[in-house]
Amino acid sequence: MSLLPVPEPLAGGVAAGVRGAADLVGMLLGVRRRGVWSRPGRAYIEVRGVEGPRGAVVARLVERTLASHPGVVWARVNAPSERVVVQLASPPPPLS
Repeated sequence: MSLLPVPEPLAGGVAAGVRGAADLVGMLLGVRRRGVWSRPGRAYIEVRGVEGPRGAVVARLVERTLASHPGVVWARVNAPSERVVVQLASPPPPLS
């Protein structure tokens, strides 16, 4: 049983999973745009609303969703900077 709607892009590719997780956070918080950038081996996503009364719950959901995606080694939310850092497997999986 799913408590939250999970966007379809989470099903395909690491890049799609990162974008899908960002979209999920956006749906939860009512925010549609956020920065997503990367460097070799890492992806960074802006996440808003990870502070405050339900912030820890949202942060753990984002981390679990990303960490369960193939090709993701770990994901950690940094609430004060409002970012999630995603460590990608080496070599990284295809981004399609």
